[in-house]
Amino acid sequence: MQIIPSEVFLLAGETHPIRVRSLDANGFVVQEKLDLNSVKFASFIPPTARVRSTLKAKFEGGNVIADSEQVGSAGAFQAAMGNLKGLMRGRVMPTLPLKEDFEEMKLTEVTTNTVEQPTQFAYPPLPWIGARFKFDVREKEGNKALVKTIDNRFFQRATMFIGPARLSDYTIEADVMSEGNRRAMSEVGVICQRYMVVLKGNDQKLEVSQVFLQPRSPKS
Repeated sequence: MQIIPSEVFLLAGETHPIRVRSLDANGFVVQEKLDLNSVKFASFIPPTARVRSTLKAKFEGGNVIADSEQVGSAGAFQAAMGNLKGLMRGRVMPTLPLKEDFEEMKLTEVTTNTVEQPTQFAYPPLPWIGARFKFDVREKEGNKALVKTIDNRFFQRATMFIGPARLSDYTIEADVMSEGNRRAMSEVGVICQRYMVVLKGNDQKLEVSQVFLQPRSPKS
């Protein structure tokens, strides 16, 4: 069984239509549209999942409906009909305004890499795209802060997203800090309405660039 779309990103209270079709062992379509009234949806947590989280949403009238509660969530649903089964993943984020200071997060994990001393940390919010394993929440000068990980050199430069690209007419504010000396300082910044504002550590400059543009139609 295949659920379309197989992954959704919704704001709290949003609705997105879905459809379900059946496939054979080779992945070819057997039935293009199954009766959703005969399909049962249930939260699904893989046995090997390190974070046991569920998506706050429901299925109704051919739609997946995100919970209206202004709390982020992420997880999977399993659809079943007879011997057929299929999975769908999703993320739900609160609507604007968004605020996170990390102070309520519990540092229950401990680093085990070889480039630093064992340090307590917490994983960043699960719905944040591209954050896990690239960033940790740690204690920093009496506060809890989102910290860039350094044990994997492939992830030492990373970007994460906390909301859908379609958001507009907002401002974003963050307190940031870069460690190191004048010759080896990191870069840190934010993305606001498709503009990237970055503090260039080594250059001691502020760089603003237009990125992440939406594809234009032939008429635009």
